[in-house]
Order: sequence, then structure tokens, then C-alpha cells
Amino acid sequence: MAPKKVEKAAKKAISKARDAVDEATKAVRKLDRASKRRVKKLDAEVVALTKLTAKSAKRVDRASRKLQKAAAVAVSAAALAQESEDFTEARLSQTTTLPDPQVDLVEVVEVIDVVEVVDASAAPAQSEPNFRELRDEAKQRAVPGYSRMNKAALLDALGRS
Repeated sequence: MAPKKVEKAAKKAISKARDAVDEATKAVRKLDRASKRRVKKLDAEVVALTKLTAKSAKRVDRASRKLQKAAAVAVSAAALAQESEDFTEARLSQTTTLPDPQVDLVEVVEVIDVVEVVDASAAPAQSEPNFRELRDEAKQRAVPGYSRMNKAALLDALGRS
């Protein structure tokens, strides 16, 4: 081959090699950035998980302390119940039965009050109907909202004053 062609081919090869090296360098930088981002993200996750673990440990510790207190209270309550039961049994064994005192019998006398019986027809008629009657009448006449009305409103709705 001619020396110029060899030189030209060598320059092309060197140029291609430089381009390949540049591309490889860019790829390494890009991978380096991505890996740094991933490392930061993983570090943040580790910190969050560490905090969560600490909280969980505190909760477990609190729960175990509460459990111990509850067990102590249960033992104390059981001892108190047993003591109370023993005391009750002791008191019952000490008591003696007393004879029944003689009770004087008292005569019960019924007192009957005499009430005048008044004829219902002689009683004066009501001047005003009661709430229940007004409500029933409003229901029969299909007055809207009668169920929510008071006595005065029912009187107005039925046209009575």
C-alpha cells in the first residue's frame, strides 16, 4: 500500500478510536450519575427504614411493658380475690344463727274512701279537642306535614281557632 493511503487509514482508525473512547467515557459518566442517584435513593430508603425500625422497637417495648403491668395486676387481683374469699369463709364459719324474735302480729285494716260516682254524660263537654283527635282528623283530611305539627299548627291547618 501507498504510504499516503496507510497514513489516511491510520488517521481514520485513530479518529474512530477517539470517538469510541469518547462514547465510552460518556457512557461511564452516565452510568456513574445513574449509580450515584441510585445510591442516594437507597441511602434515603435505609434512613427511612431505620426510623421505622426504631418506632417499631419502641412500640414493642411499650407493649411488653404494658403486658408485664397487666400480668402483675392480674396476679394482684387474683391474690386479692383469694384473700377476700378466705375472709368470707372465715366470717361465715364464725357467725352463729340467732333465734327468730317473736313478732307481734298487727291487724291490717283496710280504709276505703268513698268516692262520689259522677255520671259521665253529666260532665261538661270538652270545649277543645285534644292533640290526638286533631292529628287523626288532619290525617283523614290529608293535611300535608300533619305529623310534624304541634297542637296550635294543627288547629290552624284544620281552620279552627
